[in-house]
Amino acid sequence: MHAKDIENYQIEFIQKTFKQNTPSYLKTSKTYPLYQLPTMGLITLRTTDPIKSIRFYESFFGMKLLVRMYVNRSNGFTLYFLGDNNLVVPNPDIDAIENREWMYQQNSTFIELQYYWGSEHQKGFKLQTIEDEPIGFAGVKFETRDLKKIEKDFLINNISINPHVNLIQSRNELRVKSPSNYTLIIQEGNECLNH
Repeated sequence: MHAKDIENYQIEFIQKTFKQNTPSYLKTSKTYPLYQLPTMGLITLRTTDPIKSIRFYESFFGMKLLVRMYVNRSNGFTLYFLGDNNLVVPNPDIDAIENREWMYQQNSTFIELQYYWGSEHQKGFKLQTIEDEPIGFAGVKFETRDLKKIEKDFLINNISINPHVNLIQSRNELRVKSPSNYTLIIQEGNECLNH
């Protein structure tokens, strides 16, 4: 099911199992109650260079490409799902359909990179960022136990960073731009990037 928030950003609700594997209690219930807490499953970011974006998230955020999905609608697009590099998919083939259902059942958040085929060659094609529309989506926040190491990794690789202090939470942060120009915020905290 699709909905939009008050700032017109799309929200997609995804059943954690494929239709043919729907649990019997959902088939018989008229209200379809939530029998477990919902999770933030996917954060979708668009890219015109999926290879560069995948390398970026794998190199600096401890993620790995787990699932890939080709979609033949309109001009076509490919979805690349990156998650915690400690997760083990049921099938090592990133295109295997059973990996998708497995992914929806995980209690962790995935980055979904959406690449519209040929968008890098389309004149006037532009990814919307916070600089285009200053109200709304400001970026994606990650937490790490070792902010200094991540800062060093960015500097060694000549990636521009913007150190920042979050005064509300009294935490140091780094702000960096992804290859698709999205703002990523890395904050020292209890959750761990695998660095």
